[in-house]
Amino acid sequence: MLPPINAAGYSPQQILMTLAAISYADSDADLAVELANPAYATQGQWNLVWGPVHTAYGVNLDNLMYVVQLGGTNIFAIAIRGTVFQHNLSTLMDLFEDLEVSHALPWIYPPVAGSLVAGGTLTGLAVLTAMQSKGQSIFDFLNTFIDPTIYVTGHSLGGCLSTLIAPWLQYQFKASGRPVAGIYPYTFAAPSAGNATFAAWYNAQFPISARYFNAIDVVPNAWASISNIKALFPLGPSCPWPLKGIIDVVNDSLDTLHIGYTQPNGNGTVLPGVTTQNPDWFVEVGNQHDSNYYLRLLSAPPINTAVVLQPKTHADVIMGSVRPV
Repeated sequence: MLPPINAAGYSPQQILMTLAAISYADSDADLAVELANPAYATQGQWNLVWGPVHTAYGVNLDNLMYVVQLGGTNIFAIAIRGTVFQHNLSTLMDLFEDLEVSHALPWIYPPVAGSLVAGGTLTGLAVLTAMQSKGQSIFDFLNTFIDPTIYVTGHSLGGCLSTLIAPWLQYQFKASGRPVAGIYPYTFAAPSAGNATFAAWYNAQFPISARYFNAIDVVPNAWASISNIKALFPLGPSCPWPLKGIIDVVNDSLDTLHIGYTQPNGNGTVLPGVTTQNPDWFVEVGNQHDSNYYLRLLSAPPINTAVVLQPKTHADVIMGSVRPV
């Protein structure tokens, strides 16, 4: 049973998607202001206790992770920002190559026979777990509490990485011999991180977890159902023919590799996105993936778009996705 984190009638998914959306704030100061905003589903009740920690790699601080604590409770939430990228013909191939989707490696936290995870996401996990705030890694910090309850959330690539950081944390707590009340991953618009064996093992480890996705969002179709992207908007703009060719190339590569990327949480929870009838396919893609649109689909208040990061240049796309944290 989930510990009570509902605030003013808001559900866990509304609160956790809000925390994920706030991670896109354009500065640390903006993030603090957003967390304190009583008009959001978070009700200003979550206090920043670790981070935010950024990785930049030469570009404007695209990547971020932070930890908040609910009031004076022993309940925490980890929020991981996804990569801020623009949608264009090359982005899908960039992500396929930069995230090393074609190079799957064994999952080792703990070792699970036959379990494979994309090499790029494992790189992202390594970067996340090496982050430090005030001299403490995220595990060092959480390990100072007795029986903490920990939610892990993220939107887009942040959601994908949530499916790795949650089992990694569980493994670290078991290895340390320290008790943890529970770890509950909630993801939004996440691409798949690993194969069917990893997904099945993850589901068994986290029977109380959730995956939410917009039915007409491109990103959740990477990489388990990538061919769906070609006909994503039956009532909206058509997928450009050059992109269909790229999708076929990526899909053929995945079929040849026999990795079998699989989304966790079974069919997940589908959110019924509606096309905005924008004539530009790429603009429509951005509209459907937008974190504030996810809040709208969840009937949660939107966050302040004036302080949310906007799509970056092509160079930022590559640098942000090489180390997706």
